[in-house]
Amino acid sequence: MDTSDTKEERRQLTPPERTVAALVSEGLTNQQVARRLNRSPHTVNFHLRNIFRKLGVRSRVELAAYVHRRLPR
Repeated sequence: MDTSDTKEERRQLTPPERTVAALVSEGLTNQQVARRLNRSPHTVNFHLRNIFRKLGVRSRVELAAYVHRRLPR
């Protein structure tokens, strides 16, 4: 794995988007993420749309795989 690519990907997502991506990759629903972050489900959906677009993923499963493979904590 090229670390420069990973750094670029991390810069690509905002801090709230990284948090949402991590929680979704752990299997939380949008409602659970919203409650945990004290945000509305609409805000979580907004972040997820941006995450999917930026990372080029099309599902929560793809997002989880991407997070675990490319964006380790």
